[in-house]
Amino acid sequence: MKKMIFLSLVCLLTAAVSCFAQVHTPLDLLGIWRGNQVRVEFMDNNNVSVVFTGNKKQTGRYKADFLLSPATLEMSFMDGDKPLEFKCLVEFTDNNTLKWETFSMSANPRYFTRGVALLSRAKN
Repeated sequence: MKKMIFLSLVCLLTAAVSCFAQVHTPLDLLGIWRGNQVRVEFMDNNNVSVVFTGNKKQTGRYKADFLLSPATLEMSFMDGDKPLEFKCLVEFTDNNTLKWETFSMSANPRYFTRGVALLSRAKN
């Protein structure tokens, strides 16, 4: 009887957690996103290019985890022989707006801070 109660409780908690997770996938990121000082293009399920105002275009790779809320995104680029790596938190506010915050790779963010930017999906 205890095993049945425990199993039921685990199933209930798993269902509750999945209800709060975003219903988006990395495929929802595909396309061009623009913000106040950034342009991000997710080209496929692991290639990305980023242009910050006044800087050159950086092309690299990304990995997204939408099982968490907000979702986590790790990006890595090469600037000559120097690796550039960032962690981001992302959250869709709707299908065309992305809440975005960038952190250093050594950070372990779980919540947005005051450095949040909104990116809008570019219309083709």
